[in-house]
Amino acid sequence: MAAPSWLRAAGDLVLPVRCVGCGRRVDPYCAGCRADSLDLRVRPVGPDLLVVAAASYDGAVREAILGFKERGRRDLAGPLAWLLSAAVRSAAAGFDDAVLVPMPSAPAA
Repeated sequence: MAAPSWLRAAGDLVLPVRCVGCGRRVDPYCAGCRADSLDLRVRPVGPDLLVVAAASYDGAVREAILGFKERGRRDLAGPLAWLLSAAVRSAAAGFDDAVLVPMPSAPAA
């Protein structure tokens, strides 16, 4: 169950949300930083396998993924979904047999 908007606003006064990219008090991962992070890449990994990635795993993207997966930052779900959907749309448009494969945040996972 989501917290009421007034409760989220009150919480923001005590613990303000800052963008993982630029650090401004706007969104958890602002639209500008997401757009700057988007860097679709297609790489062959063998003769019959191509991998599509939405961005490099560094900087704000890395902070957002680690924040979501390991630090409970559920407010990053929407912004990360935006990056993921860009990669999925790209793969679906250019490949016949696209498969979505989740990536663990650590080798042990």
